[in-house]
Amino acid sequence: MIQQHLGLAPPQTDIPRPSEPRAPVEETIPVEETITADVPPQATHETALESSCPPENPSP
Repeated sequence: MIQQHLGLAPPQTDIPRPSEPRAPVEETIPVEETITADVPPQATHETALESSCPPENPSP
């Protein structure tokens, strides 16, 4: 009974252990990098949509 209880405790602590140090480190660096990289791609997405609209109209 005691062994079963201990077996359930280690797996739960093992998951948050690596996630805790990984979340703050990844969220602090990638968060700023993601925002800067998301800005340029957004402009490209709009241009691609506008270019795709005109060619589709004359097609039909």
